[in-house]
Amino acid sequence: MKIIIVILISFLYSCSLDNDLIDYYNDCNDTEIEFKTSSIFLENNLYKFPMKVYVAENQRQYERGLMCIRNLPEEIDGMIFNYELEQNNAFWMYKTYIPLSIIYFDKYGTSVSKSNMVPCKRDILESKKSHKERCYLESKKYSPKNNYLNALEISNEYLFINEIMSSKDSEDIQLIINY
Repeated sequence: MKIIIVILISFLYSCSLDNDLIDYYNDCNDTEIEFKTSSIFLENNLYKFPMKVYVAENQRQYERGLMCIRNLPEEIDGMIFNYELEQNNAFWMYKTYIPLSIIYFDKYGTSVSKSNMVPCKRDILESKKSHKERCYLESKKYSPKNNYLNALEISNEYLFINEIMSSKDSEDIQLIINY
């Protein structure tokens, strides 16, 4: 009996490191979604930060976002979500593998809220339903303070992430989109 337990624990530990198994466990299949890219800028009182981002423009892209993506291409800094109507829902990190920061922007392109988000990893024996519920509850930490029209998810690998996220909440960050 002890041998079976040791083998099972070893198997579970080794499986936790296998990306393909984790993708399978999270229902992350190879179905790729094509995203348009855009150059954007974030601007505060002192600096203008250039970025190249994926653009989410439709429901399928909004729902998928950066889920199931292990690494962004080197030239991509994040994803911009453009909505036609104002939103007030928080973003979540369900099935998201990379740490992200999010900034919400109003209809004038002015920041209304920002948060640092961490991946909501599924525990090895956690049910899909339990994982989804836990990620939903965790997303409350990322709720915007006001309605927004655009949301920008930025990889924490972005060169100027610390400068952007360390700015005071009272300091406006302006979004400039170049389509």
